[in-house]
Amino acid sequence: MKTQERPAVTPVPRQLPADTTGFTGREPNIGQVTRALYAADASALVIAAVAGAGGMGKTTLAVHVAHRIAADYPTVSSLRTWAGPRPLPPDAVLGAFLRAFGVDVVSESLSERAALYRSALADRRVLVVLGNASDVAQVRPLLPGAAGCAMPITSRARLTGLSGARHLRRRRCVRTRRRRC
Repeated sequence: MKTQERPAVTPVPRQLPADTTGFTGREPNIGQVTRALYAADASALVIAAVAGAGGMGKTTLAVHVAHRIAADYPTVSSLRTWAGPRPLPPDAVLGAFLRAFGVDVVSESLSERAALYRSALADRRVLVVLGNASDVAQVRPLLPGAAGCAMPITSRARLTGLSGARHLRRRRCVRTRRRRC
């Protein structure tokens, strides 16, 4: 009796962390990030880079927006860019991402991993959330090359070297007599 071979199944990552309940009072920020991700030309990668001080809720905001727009993306991934007190090197982040897509990671070379990552995303519409990116050098190899992909990225530093990114600033609200939040 012959055993039937099953066709290889390509994993479809849906890796967003849970959304925060009670995420209220941030509609202007949510709208700003959402508009940035939807307003760009569909023939290129869309990046919404949110910068601000630590502990302000930038990543919570990006994850919340990602949950709102995830239905428009068959594949959603959330890449951690920090582990402990230090940023993760891009080759480690790429290795984790490639494994999530079922790609055997053979090369230790950053450029080869980045090329393999872009190949894995070439014909996909993917939403990739990068939380707490350290700088442009860490982010650049993590950018998909495919049009139709979107990346909300959060960082404490303004990532001005990202070509085509829409830069948004997340600020703490300080109530004064003259200013409302």
